[in-house]
Amino acid sequence: MGTSSPLFFVFGWHHLVTWYADNNIPEDWVVKPTDKGWTDNTTGLEWLMHFNKCTENCRIGQYCVLVLDGHRSHVTVEFNQYCKDHNIVPLCLPPHSSHYTQPLNAIVFRPLKQAYCNQMSWLSQCSITSITKPDFFATFHTAFALAFTVQNIKSAF
Repeated sequence: MGTSSPLFFVFGWHHLVTWYADNNIPEDWVVKPTDKGWTDNTTGLEWLMHFNKCTENCRIGQYCVLVLDGHRSHVTVEFNQYCKDHNIVPLCLPPHSSHYTQPLNAIVFRPLKQAYCNQMSWLSQCSITSITKPDFFATFHTAFALAFTVQNIKSAF
């Protein structure tokens, strides 16, 4: 198909939630502020629910295979029960195998990193020396659109 699901960002600084709410990011992107800035079991389950909501109408067949990196938030009882209840088959990749088993890292995320670096270089040339969270979203959105193309996504598989 060559599509991506809407993004789910996890950021620290829960007390600055208005930075995310008042920003001009796509409606279907989720920004999840947490106290420490990383995912936990609850956030992992929220992400799974977001993923399911965004992908259930475009599935071919009854089941969906979800390839995961094996983070501990992906192997909880609640996470796996939700998968079972919604016909999602979680497939955790072996550790230290990303260069073999995660083609998106090379084919899609590398161009994303390069596009983001190019955006940051452009800002620097415009004498913008610091970037706020709202600036980040605008910059990242542009880089994301350049990297997550149908061609790149399909090429990864």
